[in-house]
Amino acid sequence: DGIIHLDTLYLNVKYPYSDVFKYWYGKVAGAEYRTLKEGIAYGDFVIRNGASCYKVSVWQHDARVFLTDQVDEKVGEGKGSGIWVQLGPKFLIEHFYHLQRAVKELLRAVGVIGDYPIKINRLDIALDLFGVSMQEQDINLWQAGWVGRSKISDLHFNSRTGALETIYIGSRNSPIYLRVYDKVAQAVQEGDIVYWLD
Repeated sequence: DGIIHLDTLYLNVKYPYSDVFKYWYGKVAGAEYRTLKEGIAYGDFVIRNGASCYKVSVWQHDARVFLTDQVDEKVGEGKGSGIWVQLGPKFLIEHFYHLQRAVKELLRAVGVIGDYPIKINRLDIALDLFGVSMQEQDINLWQAGWVGRSKISDLHFNSRTGALETIYIGSRNSPIYLRVYDKVAQAVQEGDIVYWLD
């Protein structure tokens, strides 16, 4: 038994201006790396470090908006990175029936005024299997029985107990990337087990 659901949706907004980046980056420009990594609350958002060319990210629960100054206005028309949006499972569940409106409201809340082209550049699908234990996983079967070019790329074991925690197949840069892990253990560690049980 189990369920299949959209776990994370990644969007790129073709926003050509640096004004939104300047506004949010200006709030944390002098902050230390560690402080920014933990997050700095500002209004309804938490400002954190960015990723790749995005210098800063603005979080609202599990919806994340990554901002950069490397936009068309600075680097030339069609060459900018725009805005990168990551929508986590809680955002997707809450806004399932009005997702487009919710994305526009999120963008408006961070300062994007007007409509700009938005494209999906990645989506993560989750398959939650009930009653399956990580400790029952046969690593040899995952290594020898996997069909396709991608193979096991990493295994993670609990440093205290030695128990298998995560199996990775492929990489984030490959066409196939599979992560097999214990969602319950993750939810307990992150403190949101009650949400997921509900």
